[in-house]
Amino acid sequence: MLIPDPLAMPRNARATEFLPPLVFCVLLASALCQPAIAMAGSGPAAPDAVADLLSAVVRIRCGGELSTGVVVSAEGDVLTVAHGLTSPLRRVVVESDGGAFPAIVRHLDRKADVAILRVAGLVGQRVRPMGVASRRLYDQTKLRNVVYAAGRPARSESGPAILRHGRLLAKTADTIRTSCRLTAGDSGGPLFRSDGRLIGLNARIGAGRVTNLHLSLDVIRQALATAHITTTDGVIAGRVAEMTCPPAARQTLQRFNFRLRATGQNETLFCCRVSDRLFVAKRSVVSGETLECKGPNGWLKLRLVASSLPLDLLLLQVEDSASLPAFSNGPSVQVAAWQAVCCHGDACGITARPKFHEPRHRPALGCTLDVDDGVLVVSGVVPGSAAAQAGILKGDVIDSLAGEDCTSFDDVARLLDQYAAGDRIRLVCLRDGLPRSAVVVLSQPADRLLDRSEFLDGRSGVLSGRRTGFENVFQHDAALLPIHMATAVVSPSGDLLGLNIAVRSRESVIALPWSAVAAFAASHDTLKP
Repeated sequence: MLIPDPLAMPRNARATEFLPPLVFCVLLASALCQPAIAMAGSGPAAPDAVADLLSAVVRIRCGGELSTGVVVSAEGDVLTVAHGLTSPLRRVVVESDGGAFPAIVRHLDRKADVAILRVAGLVGQRVRPMGVASRRLYDQTKLRNVVYAAGRPARSESGPAILRHGRLLAKTADTIRTSCRLTAGDSGGPLFRSDGRLIGLNARIGAGRVTNLHLSLDVIRQALATAHITTTDGVIAGRVAEMTCPPAARQTLQRFNFRLRATGQNETLFCCRVSDRLFVAKRSVVSGETLECKGPNGWLKLRLVASSLPLDLLLLQVEDSASLPAFSNGPSVQVAAWQAVCCHGDACGITARPKFHEPRHRPALGCTLDVDDGVLVVSGVVPGSAAAQAGILKGDVIDSLAGEDCTSFDDVARLLDQYAAGDRIRLVCLRDGLPRSAVVVLSQPADRLLDRSEFLDGRSGVLSGRRTGFENVFQHDAALLPIHMATAVVSPSGDLLGLNIAVRSRESVIALPWSAVAAFAASHDTLKP
């Protein structure tokens, strides 16, 4: 659990601050100081070294609360935050990838918000303790240095530990502020240097995505000294090599990403080129019927070729491909865990999950219905819902959804089951016997909006409307906005990795693998030679 703290951001900090353009190629070595291996380059990650680091990151259950902890000793001592431990403390369970274990509380300081648990038999169950930094190493960690945070988000109760990167923005005797992107459930997780040494604990979410707070090393060391705990040296890691977005990555992004405009839409949109003539755009954000992409010499008309609801994509064909630069597809590679990625605007990040399924949220129309003489009559409209935005009024008769007749509750439920919250569909209703047609954006269900994770995500800025219901996608933490969706994700060497499809939460962007995008385009390319 993370406690939202709207007053945590210093007065002179900007809530809209984003990471500068960097690509982080992290080199890790094993505990035996073997040669460093690229953790987040264009090739495979260093799975053993990174897995050892993240094996120390465990989930903590206490009552109905979920938080994170980090193992710091060979005896199974786990550092975490006190606010994740509720009464009764006798029911504390620590979960690692090796199973679930009962824990006892060795130290609890509510004022400092730090706690230490002892879990017998934890170390050795696919868990290696993380080393705690010395005071000298902590002092050497300067402002703007790259740091890493890990946690087990509450949104995915059985999911793995998630790694994010950011910069050290401020530190005091008790508190560290970074741009590492955190969410609910991450509290108690480790903040560490590129050498794998612990320097802080995730504690509170600030007012924006890049103003998260952590307990300092001084707080950690005081708690360890009070509990008479000797920490381990942990996993030894290598160094961090930083660079601006490499020319190869930037050139690939420039070849594939194009601006898109649609009639009646003022916001900036993007599309991604997938062949000489074809582009893809995010289906759920495009409402205009006339579409154009920005070429070197002006705007070029596009026509709709195909649509994919599962991928949330439109396939568009340009009418005058001769006005575009020659197309070169370039190599595409499979995404690996903990891999560096480059995105639009030189935004860079690290992949957290290379392949997973984002469950669909069943959408809501935002109105209540009654059946009267075989027709569906609107009996109430929820303010701010999809129905309200479409101008639906009490007494209107629902005629069709997405082109299909609706005469019963089962009809509505069956149709909504095919869509996810954030999708656009056409709704036709009758008012005084006259048809009225509108395109509505399906709402998030009310119970999801009340979920703690969704609430905290909403505090951090605008998320993508359609952000669930995707299969075989990967996750990264580059600082992008919803308008940047349908842009390419590439490696530092310029290889195609995927297509950004949704800002899922305050800490993650979801991307489709490039193989899925290319297959969708190829299956509808009627002009192939």
